[in-house]
Amino acid sequence: MPDISLVGGGGPKARHGVLNPTNMTVAEAPVDMFDQLGLKFLVDGVGATAATLIDLRPLWPLLSGARRLKAFNNPDAVKTILAFDALVILPQSTGATMLVPGNAA
Repeated sequence: MPDISLVGGGGPKARHGVLNPTNMTVAEAPVDMFDQLGLKFLVDGVGATAATLIDLRPLWPLLSGARRLKAFNNPDAVKTILAFDALVILPQSTGATMLVPGNAA
């Protein structure tokens, strides 16, 4: 079986934990990972109730050639789409918490 590369993260209504290293607490914040990767347009089309797997390989030919890349105009998305085989979206995921009692935000 060939290697498969996945990128995954929270989707609609998802939260993630942000560590404050000064006091070792974790605060919840909205997930913005897919915005940073330029993939918001894919995540916005996903339902908000179930995990979703998107095969990115069919998009590869659509991003070949300078003219197509210029028309797409999203270099961050191009890098991510061409670097991974699939995207896993986990809607309504929740933030991490510290495992040590009394340190959770």
